[in-house]
Amino acid sequence: MKKSVAVLMLLVVLARAGLADGDHDQAREAYEAGEIVSLGKILDAVEKSFTGDVVEVELEREDNRWIYEVELLTPEGRVIELVYDAATTELATSGPAIDAVRKKP
Repeated sequence: MKKSVAVLMLLVVLARAGLADGDHDQAREAYEAGEIVSLGKILDAVEKSFTGDVVEVELEREDNRWIYEVELLTPEGRVIELVYDAATTELATSGPAIDAVRKKP
């Protein structure tokens, strides 16, 4: 997926999620302050580690931290959710469905 399309998709998702204007500003400020990584870095992490296609991305503030929720369409046609810490790109979810689409080293 091209990163420019992914960035546009993220903006649409944020708008669709009904976030207040202040939340958009908070996300931009968090990025500019180095508190979160770019969407591009998250997409690179997904592509490096998993097989499938990103179909949706959301950036959310949860428990005083930013997270990226990434929905991945697996080659088998299942949709799984990957949750990444937006500050570190560390994957915060696990399980057999996730392990099944993890790329082998």
